[in-house]
Amino acid sequence: MNNHGRITVFLSLMIGSMLILAMTAISIIDNYMAKGRLAMCSRTAVSGVMAQYNSYIYEHYHILLFDTNQSGKGEGYIEESIIDNLNTNLGANYQVDAVAISEFTYLWSDDCEELKQQIKDYAGYAALEYTAEMILDKTGGEDGTLAPEILQDIESAGSDDTQTEDNDKKSDTDDPRKLTGKLTGLGLLAVILPDDIELSDKVLSIDEQPSRSLTGFFSFDFSLNNSFDSYSKFKDDISSHSVWKNSLLDVGVGIAYAAQVFNCATEQDVNDTSVLKCELEYLIGGKCSDAANIKSVVNRIIAIRLPVNYSFLMSDNVKSSELSALATSLMAVTGIPAPVLKRLLAGAWAYVEAVAEIRNLMSGSKLAFKKTGSNWITDLDNLGESMYSTCKEDDKGLSYKDYLLILLAMDMDRGYCRMLDLIQLNTRETEADFCIKNAAVAVGVDISVTYDGKKYGFKESAEY
Repeated sequence: MNNHGRITVFLSLMIGSMLILAMTAISIIDNYMAKGRLAMCSRTAVSGVMAQYNSYIYEHYHILLFDTNQSGKGEGYIEESIIDNLNTNLGANYQVDAVAISEFTYLWSDDCEELKQQIKDYAGYAALEYTAEMILDKTGGEDGTLAPEILQDIESAGSDDTQTEDNDKKSDTDDPRKLTGKLTGLGLLAVILPDDIELSDKVLSIDEQPSRSLTGFFSFDFSLNNSFDSYSKFKDDISSHSVWKNSLLDVGVGIAYAAQVFNCATEQDVNDTSVLKCELEYLIGGKCSDAANIKSVVNRIIAIRLPVNYSFLMSDNVKSSELSALATSLMAVTGIPAPVLKRLLAGAWAYVEAVAEIRNLMSGSKLAFKKTGSNWITDLDNLGESMYSTCKEDDKGLSYKDYLLILLAMDMDRGYCRMLDLIQLNTRETEADFCIKNAAVAVGVDISVTYDGKKYGFKESAEY
């Protein structure tokens, strides 16, 4: 009996210990399973926020983002939706104590880094028609950088800042600078704009240009000294805006994307929901209307073409002789030394040639980048009429849109920021309360849940 009692006690202790171990194991497993369930449900709930992406923006711009303001409902609505999701998926044994958003990452954060990344991702699987290499192939791999001998010639002609004085005297030969001085503002637009190009009458307000407040980027007036009355200004203009080859290659993905999703004056059917007709022009100019952006863009294209046209004029024997003769006849009237005057007149003629080129580009023509005697448009003896002439088209030449992409590449940081303006402007046509400042691409959330008397805390995040 004694032995039996001892065995009974021993077995009872063993069974009790095994039960305690089993209960402990079950508790550990239960807690482990609870943590796993909480982690999985938290991840699902937060990822559900990302599922509420803006469909218009994704369809038209291939950008994923969600509105942190939730059409006026605010961040609290997002937190409530996460709580509802957790309650549904966790079940009655779990109590959601708190859900708080800790951070958002916005599309415009860090100089639009998130926008740039999504554009790169899109370019990785989309067939983008326009490429930097394609544009450079059309230019022969060159930009408008002046040859060393042309630069030396400009410097050797004169170093003083000679100004043309007002003079009532007249010459039998017209001074081309009289014409270039008139090609400004609406007068310039009247020359280069075909009748079939439609401009929007929309004038953007500050609220419709969020890039200004979000990034501090403002538009600035771009102009050339088209009176050609100052040699120092001429030397600066002829060489300051012609180097763009490296810029084009550096931001090739960005310009290819812009070409695919934004309209321009000559291609207004890329996005049929757009408010502005000249969107690429807006990315470059940042002005508040189509007309103002066209004007800004035209001046910049002239700046690109000026050194190319000037170089041809000075290297072509026939045209150089014409300029020499004209400079000699006008020297007494202007008081400018003939070598300096010849180069100012060449600049004015190159300017008018650029206006004629742009007029043809905006009519849909493609033009060779390099000038030759056969594709030169204007006539020095009849500049006013000849700038309306139709040029010789080159199927392998540059289009108006190509020049826009070159200009965009020269200041792509502003271009990315102004994309935000256009995305907001067009989205507001169907979602009046949408603000790009609330456009998020990632969210971080702190979650607290009680299960079986124990509190569990999670930091969960999700991103596109």
